[in-house]
Amino acid sequence: MTNLGAGGGTVVPDLRVLCHSCLSLIDHDANVIPLLAERLPSIEDGTWVVNSDGTMRLTWHLRRNVKWHDGHPFTSKDVRFSWEFNNDPAIPPGSGSFTLLQNVTAIDPPDDYTAVMHWKRSNPFAQLAAENDLHIYPEHIIRPMWEAMDAQQLKAHPYLREGFVGLGPYRIESWTDDGTIIFRRFEDYFLGTPKIGTIVHHTAGSSAACLPCCSRGSSIAPLDSGCGSRKG
Repeated sequence: MTNLGAGGGTVVPDLRVLCHSCLSLIDHDANVIPLLAERLPSIEDGTWVVNSDGTMRLTWHLRRNVKWHDGHPFTSKDVRFSWEFNNDPAIPPGSGSFTLLQNVTAIDPPDDYTAVMHWKRSNPFAQLAAENDLHIYPEHIIRPMWEAMDAQQLKAHPYLREGFVGLGPYRIESWTDDGTIIFRRFEDYFLGTPKIGTIVHHTAGSSAACLPCCSRGSSIAPLDSGCGSRKG
């Protein structure tokens, strides 16, 4: 487990969903549902157009009440920038699907809450723009870094660890060298303030290593990378 963004970083999805969000995702019933988007692009309402030459145009309408953890509004310009940044060959790719990145030729933001994706070929799964398909970055933070730093400097920047600014229900308060991450609820989360106030993630090599958390009276959630203790 290294970082929360580009540069070949690896963080399990359990942790990413705590502090970040995506345009759409697959729910527990295997249905694609909108998250940062108000609704999914649809052929029926004209927001998903398949052209005679096989190219496509998907129009994403974004929620208007979404804020980054620093209070800056999330807009379609962040979507376009994220596509540009993720396609930079100098940035080592992380794990995930590259279908969207490899097949979208342009993203237009006609206004702050509309992002139009142009696809070079048809894809029946184009409605899915999850974390592993398009990691969303804050343009107001990352673009100046991107223009001033090389890939190694970007990978080492605190933004990708303890300084992460995301769109999820929790913000990162601290991230120590032993892998302990403290998440605090984000009061302005667009789906409502989370009920649990604090989540502490401890990196553990075995189930036995989680026992000290149990003895302190914390509730434990097993994660791929360790265990998480929750406090109200």
